Amino acid sequence: MLAKQSKDEKKSITPGRCLSKLEKYATERDLPGIRMQAAMLIAEFYLNSGQLKDALAVLQDASDITDSLGVKTLKTKINQRIREMHQLLREAEQSTKRGKSEF
Repeated sequence: MLAKQSKDEKKSITPGRCLSKLEKYATERDLPGIRMQAAMLIAEFYLNSGQLKDALAVLQDASDITDSLGVKTLKTKINQRIREMHQLLREAEQSTKRGKSEF
């Protein structure tokens, strides 16, 4: 999941070793709920770093992890965050377009 990131145009900041290790551990032991929680943390890291596209990509990947009953609540939370990321991206694009049209 992390290898697919860094899609934003500006210099990318990565979540770090701890989250990468958590994700790897959960993947190796087939712990989908932990993987989804790790993805939410990684997405929040990217969001706080202003890397909206990376945050969205992580959440979209997490949404596809599993459909088991045990992770249904997490999937709902992830899908809500995806909707929020889309809204933030639209707002960012609109403010960029407005800024360019003023010159």
